[in-house]
Amino acid sequence: KLSYSSAAIIILTLQVKDKNAEENIEDQLDTAEATLYIKAFNANNPVFPPPWTPSDPTIHVNISENIPAGEAFFNLGAKDPVNGQPITNYQKLNTESSLGDIIQISQLGEVISQQILDFEQIKTISFSVSAVAGEPGQERISEAHITLQLIDANDNAPVFAQDSYATELSEDVLPFTNVVTVQATDADTGDFGRVSYALQGEGVNEFMIDETTGVIQIKPGALGRSNLDREWVPFYNLRVIARDMPGGGSDQKSSAVIVKVNLLDVNDSPPQFSQSRYTAVVPENSPIGTLVSQISATDPDLELNNVVHYDFSNPSQINGLYKINKETGRIYTNGILTGKGRKEPYVISVRALDNGTPQQFMDTELYITVGDVSRNDGVPKFLKPESGETAEVPEESSVGTAVFQAEAMDPDDPNTANGKLVYSFPDDGSIVRKLFQIDANSGLITTKVALDREEREEYTLILEARDLGNPVQQTSRLLTVVVKDVDDHPPQFERQRNSVPLMMEVEEEMPINMKIGEVIAIDKDIGKNAVIDYAIIYGNDDGIFGITRDDQNRGIISLDKRLDREMSGLHVLTIKCFEPTDRARAVAKKPYDKLKLDEIKVKVHVLDKDDNNPTFVEKNMTRGVRVNAAIYTEIGKVHAEDADAEADVITYHLENVTFHRPKTGMKRELGESGFLVDPSSGIIQTNQSYGKYADGFFDVVVKAANSPDPSKTDFAFLKIFVLQDTDLMKFVFDKNPVNVAKEMKEFKKDIEGAFAQPLTLNVYDNEFYSKVDGSLDFGRTSSCFQVLDQEDVVDLDNVQTLFDNEKNKKLNDLFEKYSVDKVERCARVRTPPKINWIQFCILIISVFIGIAAFVASIVVCCLYSKYKRRIRRSNIKIVEAPVRALIPASLPPGSVMGPAPSLMGQNNPSINGSNGRIYEWQETAMPIDTASYRSLPR
Repeated sequence: KLSYSSAAIIILTLQVKDKNAEENIEDQLDTAEATLYIKAFNANNPVFPPPWTPSDPTIHVNISENIPAGEAFFNLGAKDPVNGQPITNYQKLNTESSLGDIIQISQLGEVISQQILDFEQIKTISFSVSAVAGEPGQERISEAHITLQLIDANDNAPVFAQDSYATELSEDVLPFTNVVTVQATDADTGDFGRVSYALQGEGVNEFMIDETTGVIQIKPGALGRSNLDREWVPFYNLRVIARDMPGGGSDQKSSAVIVKVNLLDVNDSPPQFSQSRYTAVVPENSPIGTLVSQISATDPDLELNNVVHYDFSNPSQINGLYKINKETGRIYTNGILTGKGRKEPYVISVRALDNGTPQQFMDTELYITVGDVSRNDGVPKFLKPESGETAEVPEESSVGTAVFQAEAMDPDDPNTANGKLVYSFPDDGSIVRKLFQIDANSGLITTKVALDREEREEYTLILEARDLGNPVQQTSRLLTVVVKDVDDHPPQFERQRNSVPLMMEVEEEMPINMKIGEVIAIDKDIGKNAVIDYAIIYGNDDGIFGITRDDQNRGIISLDKRLDREMSGLHVLTIKCFEPTDRARAVAKKPYDKLKLDEIKVKVHVLDKDDNNPTFVEKNMTRGVRVNAAIYTEIGKVHAEDADAEADVITYHLENVTFHRPKTGMKRELGESGFLVDPSSGIIQTNQSYGKYADGFFDVVVKAANSPDPSKTDFAFLKIFVLQDTDLMKFVFDKNPVNVAKEMKEFKKDIEGAFAQPLTLNVYDNEFYSKVDGSLDFGRTSSCFQVLDQEDVVDLDNVQTLFDNEKNKKLNDLFEKYSVDKVERCARVRTPPKINWIQFCILIISVFIGIAAFVASIVVCCLYSKYKRRIRRSNIKIVEAPVRALIPASLPPGSVMGPAPSLMGQNNPSINGSNGRIYEWQETAMPIDTASYRSLPR
């Protein structure tokens, strides 16, 4: 694409070669040079904003979907280059696509849709529009081909294929077994339409989901087995969350669906007896059918799997002396026990079985003491403990700590063996005898080891009291011992030593004291011993965050100060849990230690919020423009930045232009005309010729904005001088313009640093060096420049003094580094010639000669007028002769032109003579005086 501002002259070398040559092939060719002079575009027709050009009248505009109907997308912004005014007459051209009919163009150039545009329905809309300027009959028209590219917005949440899901599976399924697959789709595109899945709430420890495919599987437990147990949790309502934008963001949308999972029972639990062992006493004279004991067991499985029946494990132990009701578990005597009495109890194994497949069972032992019938018929009776009574002992108590004082009485004489009681624990194989001991004489129960409540908080002791008579009479009583909690466990977080930090997201500028998250620690103690306090011990130097404990022992993290993402987008906190009484020692500042489970690392990601205005990097700039600069010449570029990470694109707008001419004190407001500002890049270009603005400068105000809110803007102020070549100096480089352009930025910076005072150097072009005779030196480059002291222009005499490199060694070194031959004026100013006395005299004589010629002309005219009056008074008739006006020089001598028409209706003789010969005075290519006269007789 040809551009006058890029290259005004193009020289092409052309070569012609004889392809059919057979001899001297290398010599049979010739070359020629073709010089192309590029003319600047004459912008009389309306001009649309860049990137529109007359050679490429295409405009691509990106717009967001879901803009309300009737709301303007953007303004075409065409202007009349003749008067600089905006175009107010637009005509929409017919298009083949029906989508173009959706778009309407207002007379002000606003592009409006008649309906809400949905990216999922329409991707692009193309149409053409013409801008018309000028009066009717003298219209000047430019066309633009507009392509609207819709940008997808995240306006659709994922949608599941079903409203809900339900399935059944056996409770004994293996880990990684597929349960069900959920599927959600998102109508948006890109990351907006990419769906990820996650489980939330109930069942996260038993199930897992593939975040990409939506396949729900059984999650393995700590030992490689699943955590499913129907006896604990019979069904699950899994909440599956589908989110778009896997990377997260403020526009992320989500939806949820419930997956109901019903666990099917498997016969995996054996019956459980109500006691670890049973004891009974039956006299040897008891009749057949006497109730000995009641055995009871339950099964947590369902249906047939939990139906329990009873039997003897080893029938040979019974010898037909006892029988058991298989449905109720009651054991009766089935034979005569006479002679079976003894001190040691009989041990019978009893089994409880369910009806499941495979069948599960559990065995227990029944200790039956058959008492001799004798005079020792007094049966001991417990006074303490009473039925259902409990005893308490603190955990970690020293060995020998008293637990309970048992007390029993015997109706027999206490001074005899029949009334003498001894206390004991039955030897039932349980752990009780290892933890407790009872004094046989006093009945005082004490501890044998230090108890740990977190290991077991309750024990059931079987106390026996028997006399020393014959047969022995005894009784038993249950005592429940509760281990009281002691604060012997520090609080800890439930995490692995190499666990990843806890992630939280919070939007910046949230209200103070707003909750942003929580952490939970556990303490194996109970009651007041389990109260946990929290503190932030690292990463909170600015005191932005605070943490408090709620009534559920959770650490609530909140904001104590203003949260600004532009100050920091990530905060890494170390939170410590401790007992409230240990606060003074626990809150000491220290970095995170992953080996200490009472510490946890929390990463707080601060989400961006549009709370910063665009800001120009350079608010005050000084530039220059040539009076003869071509249209669309780049003058400079403004650039603004927005500190917000997710800020919208910044657009630039020409806010105001004011022209000043200091010599006359003129000030003229031009409004938004005078220059072009590219909305996206901030490049400032010319849009007219500036010859009428010579000797002045423009104050240009450019606005940057990225929000409809008028307060979210910033302004840059440019001072643009209108320059003539006579106002500029130029560097002459001993290298071509391409190499000079590559080093110009560094060269400008080094030159400005070579002076003691803060000067600004504005370089305006890089062209081939023009010699004195007007020819171009293609090996050298001239770059015209201007020097500013703050905002004031340094006059050329001072500039020449400043750039005297013989006085400035640093400047001389820079000239040698960048191959600067010399510094001279951009345009040569010719000194007006001086007039000596001889030239002055000649000038005076010339003036007198001119006056004399003028007087002579007047005299001749007067005499001629007088002569004509005298002729008219005489009796002579003057007749105009018909003569030939022109004889072409191309005719040979002697040629005859056609006869002239007669005058006055008479056949007058021809001036050629009677024989038509042309006279010598007629043989000329010059025209003959058509005002010739001849006298005729009256």
